[in-house]
Amino acid sequence: MSGALIPSALCALLGLMAAYRLRARTQYLRAWQRALLAMGSACAYARASAGQILRAGAAEVPSLAPIARRVETEGADAESLFAAQLRDRRLKGEEYQVLQGVLHALAHGSREEIGQAVAYAQRRFDDFCARCDQKRREDEKLYLTLGILSGVCVFLILC
Repeated sequence: MSGALIPSALCALLGLMAAYRLRARTQYLRAWQRALLAMGSACAYARASAGQILRAGAAEVPSLAPIARRVETEGADAESLFAAQLRDRRLKGEEYQVLQGVLHALAHGSREEIGQAVAYAQRRFDDFCARCDQKRREDEKLYLTLGILSGVCVFLILC
């Protein structure tokens, strides 16, 4: 009996973990969305430097803080620093490319190009977040249900 409980609990836990990953991805994309909004607001100030714009986004996405610090103190290239960081698994390729475009504009662009890149990224992340929310709503309950049902099936088979 107890030999059947462990595999069945493991199946239920796997379903719970899959649902959690969907929720964590949604929260991460929302954090980037808020960071881009803050960065866009910082772009509105005529005297804001690239480091200050990055620091505005670092409140929501902590991985921007070391980049902002090095850009402010050393004049480092924000794009190369972002590319050198370990890429978060919650970001898909297209999302990562949009963020890389913003950091490229911060490193090499004019004030107008930075503003356009941030505005474009905001629009794209609005779309990314909407699609991720829809997928989470559709699939979260499915993963939980499948985990519980497979756990019950394993329990019944092993008993």
